[in-house]
Amino acid sequence: MQVEFRFGAGRAKEAYLMPWSRVLGYYGNVPGISIDDFRLCCALNRSGEEYDLPGPDTNQYPLTPPTDEES
Repeated sequence: MQVEFRFGAGRAKEAYLMPWSRVLGYYGNVPGISIDDFRLCCALNRSGEEYDLPGPDTNQYPLTPPTDEES
């Protein structure tokens, strides 16, 4: 799941990716997911009006578990 936080005029936007398995863990257990919980996940870098997805060579929060060949 990708979420963008907008803080108002003159303030930078933030966007994050959170795995669906984690989102589903919140579902039915808490009233919402805090920005601090999203900040623990993969941050997306803003480039102009777009966001760049992290590449496979990044050390950011993994989007999928590593395979035997990658570990």
